[in-house]
Amino acid sequence: MAFDPTDARLGMQQELDRLFGRVPSARLAAVASEDGLLVATHESGTPQPADRRAAVLASLVALARSAAGEHALGEARWLVLGCKLGTLLVRPFGRSRRRLLLLAIGDAAHLAAALNGVKETALRIDARFGAPPAADRGRAG
Repeated sequence: MAFDPTDARLGMQQELDRLFGRVPSARLAAVASEDGLLVATHESGTPQPADRRAAVLASLVALARSAAGEHALGEARWLVLGCKLGTLLVRPFGRSRRRLLLLAIGDAAHLAAALNGVKETALRIDARFGAPPAADRGRAG
């Protein structure tokens, strides 16, 4: 059976909806590709490929990885950005398809619940949608 990316997007959207509902003060839950394309959000509808949030997210993660490398800290597993009006969490994940999970929250008091929820959601998404499509599995590279 052929891989349907729409099914993956809808499945990710369901996982993001669940995460969004679990974290008080959540403002946005999204998955992006590491090259800056928005894959899914907690909101209904198809994400727009030109959404700049995903590109900014990819740039932040690249910067975090560079900083971690400069300080010999190993692979960057989280990016937590505390801002005046909220907190932005980014978790790179994926065994075969690298993705970024983003959660924006409005109140840092919910940080522990948000960190736990992001980790669990990333693991579930990777387990369900981490394998490349069948057509890609046979390619060398």
